[in-house]
Amino acid sequence: MTVALVDRGITTPDGLTNLPDDEWRGVLGFAATAAAINCTRSGADPPSRDEVTAFLSETASHQAGDHG
Repeated sequence: MTVALVDRGITTPDGLTNLPDDEWRGVLGFAATAAAINCTRSGADPPSRDEVTAFLSETASHQAGDHG
Protein backbone atom coordinates (compact mmCIF):
# COMPACT_ATOMS: atom_id res chain seq x y z
CA MET A 1 0.00 0.00 0.00
CA THR A 2 2.89 2.33 0.71
CA VAL A 3 3.96 2.29 -2.94
CA ALA A 4 0.49 3.33 -4.07
CA LEU A 5 0.44 6.16 -1.53
CA VAL A 6 3.90 7.44 -2.45
CA ASP A 7 2.95 7.28 -6.15
CA ARG A 8 0.15 9.70 -5.28
CA GLY A 9 2.49 11.99 -3.36
CA ILE A 10 1.13 10.98 0.04
CA THR A 11 4.03 10.97 2.48
CA THR A 12 2.53 12.50 5.64
CA PRO A 13 -0.42 11.73 7.93
CA ASP A 14 -2.13 14.93 6.71
CA GLY A 15 -2.01 13.55 3.19
CA LEU A 16 -3.97 10.52 4.34
CA THR A 17 -6.64 12.70 5.85
CA ASN A 18 -7.11 14.63 2.63
CA LEU A 19 -7.09 11.65 0.25
CA PRO A 20 -10.40 11.49 -1.66
CA ASP A 21 -12.47 8.29 -1.62
CA ASP A 22 -11.72 7.42 -5.25
CA GLU A 23 -7.98 7.63 -4.53
CA TRP A 24 -8.43 5.39 -1.47
CA ARG A 25 -10.13 2.82 -3.69
CA GLY A 26 -7.11 2.88 -6.01
CA VAL A 27 -4.63 2.55 -3.14
CA LEU A 28 -6.53 -0.28 -1.49
CA GLY A 29 -7.07 -2.03 -4.83
CA PHE A 30 -3.34 -1.92 -5.49
CA ALA A 31 -2.60 -3.31 -2.02
CA ALA A 32 -5.20 -6.09 -2.33
CA THR A 33 -3.84 -7.06 -5.75
CA ALA A 34 -0.27 -7.20 -4.44
CA ALA A 35 -1.42 -9.37 -1.52
CA ALA A 36 -3.37 -11.68 -3.82
CA ILE A 37 -0.40 -12.17 -6.14
CA ASN A 38 1.83 -12.84 -3.13
CA CYS A 39 -0.61 -15.51 -1.88
CA THR A 40 -0.21 -17.42 -5.15
CA ARG A 41 3.51 -17.85 -4.49
CA SER A 42 5.49 -20.07 -2.19
CA GLY A 43 6.94 -18.23 0.81
CA ALA A 44 7.11 -14.48 1.16
CA ASP A 45 7.67 -13.33 -2.41
CA PRO A 46 5.79 -10.07 -2.96
CA PRO A 47 5.32 -8.88 -6.52
CA SER A 48 7.08 -5.90 -8.02
CA ARG A 49 5.21 -2.70 -8.77
CA ASP A 50 5.39 -3.58 -12.47
CA GLU A 51 3.80 -6.99 -11.85
CA VAL A 52 0.91 -5.45 -9.93
CA THR A 53 0.41 -2.71 -12.51
CA ALA A 54 0.46 -5.24 -15.37
CA PHE A 55 -2.08 -7.44 -13.57
CA LEU A 56 -4.39 -4.47 -12.93
CA SER A 57 -4.10 -3.35 -16.56
CA GLU A 58 -4.87 -6.84 -17.83
CA THR A 59 -7.83 -7.15 -15.49
CA ALA A 60 -9.19 -3.76 -16.58
CA SER A 61 -8.95 -4.68 -20.26
CA HIS A 62 -10.78 -7.96 -19.61
CA GLN A 63 -13.51 -6.16 -17.69
CA ALA A 64 -13.88 -3.72 -20.57
CA GLY A 65 -14.44 -6.65 -22.92
CA ASP A 66 -11.07 -6.51 -24.65
CA HIS A 67 -10.03 -10.16 -24.39
CA GLY A 68 -7.41 -9.99 -27.11
